Amino acid sequence: MQLRGKIQGLTAEGRFSALILAMLPVGIFLILYFVNPGYIMVLLTDTTGNRLLMGGVVSMLIGILWMSKMIQIKV
Repeated sequence: MQLRGKIQGLTAEGRFSALILAMLPVGIFLILYFVNPGYIMVLLTDTTGNRLLMGGVVSMLIGILWMSKMIQIKV
């Protein structure tokens, strides 16, 4: 039990970094949407923009899964 607590403490920084890295693109997207909606609407209305947006989402999901695998330590 004590070892498990130490591992959770040591991996807390990795979990927090993963959370920040996962939320950063979403936050930037929302900020740009509210500051300059015309700039972001190209991603939502154009077929190339849709493909780029989907590619970004897929890349984010792969990155999140990869980071979660790196953070998990089996005891």
